[in-house]
Amino acid sequence: MSAGKGSALRKGANLPSYWENYDKIFSKTKKTITSPMKIIKTDGCTAYGWTFDGKDLQEISPEQQEQIFVFLCLRLNEQIKNGCRSLTDLVEVFPYDDFESDEYPCNQCGDYVSTTTWKI
Repeated sequence: MSAGKGSALRKGANLPSYWENYDKIFSKTKKTITSPMKIIKTDGCTAYGWTFDGKDLQEISPEQQEQIFVFLCLRLNEQIKNGCRSLTDLVEVFPYDDFESDEYPCNQCGDYVSTTTWKI
């Protein structure tokens, strides 16, 4: 990612202030990327790659990658507001710190209970 405005957040910016100015910060990205963005993943045999609106990921500049990142965050936020996604979907994107599972299944239903912990 570029060392633009978004990097300040990742370095520990003031989150309440950040979200209060959300629309102002992202208004440029909203105007520069049209919706819907066509994203294609190619996977299999010796073929692997991603394209964003017909442009290979390897050809996208760090600044454009930052814009795509913000655009995807905006789209995810819309999906959460519409009830199509939840915050748990976002949490599960991150690697977990700990996973525990019961050694034996439940006597009633046969299921195993597991606990996953994230420290984000």
